[in-house]
Amino acid sequence: MVMALSQLEAMDKALPEGEPLYLVLKTPGGSVIAGMEFISAVKQLSRPVITVTIQSISMGFQIVQSLGKRLVIAHGIFMTHPIVGTCRGRPVRIESCLNGLIQLANSMDVIAADRMSLPLKIYQKRSSEEWWSIGPGAIEDRMADEITEIRCNKVMMDKGSCPN
Repeated sequence: MVMALSQLEAMDKALPEGEPLYLVLKTPGGSVIAGMEFISAVKQLSRPVITVTIQSISMGFQIVQSLGKRLVIAHGIFMTHPIVGTCRGRPVRIESCLNGLIQLANSMDVIAADRMSLPLKIYQKRSSEEWWSIGPGAIEDRMADEITEIRCNKVMMDKGSCPN
């Protein structure tokens, strides 16, 4: 995530003022803490950040729900589920860790439910195992705002950096 943040910060400085930054996501998720740090850093940029989902699973889903406009390709994949974490150590430490994980999970659920215009209990019920949605279904499920296409320019194609 560090490289992605430095790239975003460089693009933020290079783009004309007011122009949005497009964040294309093809991620199976990852660390909740790293994801929350990423979200905080992206929110500090001086422009709107629009996400484009190819695959936004787990923490990737949370990133999309926490940022600006949410675009998805026709076969883009979303998946959300309850937070997964582990706690080790003495019982007092484990209890404290579990309380922290519960608080973090609840705050992430509130953000996602809010963004999707769903009552918290309904969001939590739908995501209690895994909640998958693809392309147009993601619009119906309120995980994304609209369908889009990704077109890479010649420079991206030549560098092999086109996400398709």
